[in-house]
Amino acid sequence: MIVNDYKGRFDFELEKDDNFTINLTDERGVRNRNPIPFRLIKIDDIKPNIYVNAPLPVSEIKSDQIIPLDITIKDDYGFSSLQLAYEIKRPEYFKSEPIISMFNIPININNENKQDIKTTWDLNPLGLMPEDEINFHFELYDNDVLNGPKKSYIKHIKAKTTLVKRSF
Repeated sequence: MIVNDYKGRFDFELEKDDNFTINLTDERGVRNRNPIPFRLIKIDDIKPNIYVNAPLPVSEIKSDQIIPLDITIKDDYGFSSLQLAYEIKRPEYFKSEPIISMFNIPININNENKQDIKTTWDLNPLGLMPEDEINFHFELYDNDVLNGPKKSYIKHIKAKTTLVKRSF
């Protein structure tokens, strides 16, 4: 215990629920007779929650190739990061490997336990072609510095470009 004038401080890690008392002794060796009992209850850190309000689980990519994102995130102690992971699948006749990538979505990491995130995802730099399909999901990490961040993710969302119709 660190004692400074009339203040005392100590740190400990609580592994399970426990009881404790503070027993004081003055400079003459006299102890407090009836120390007050305290009860500590350990509250486990829970996984973060993510709710996707938009886009819908199966969507069509519009001609502007912009996907609106409307996400609500919740956690008991706050967040460390939110990421969007995606996979681009070309039509079978291309016989090409899927393109897989991930990027961060900016969030406020200042211990806010609920945030509503409204932004857009511009797909134009990805060079999507007609009949391409993009599957993506969100990964949310809490800010648990004791045991390491816990991750939650939302199931895949599927968006597909439309087939271009030709007029002759």
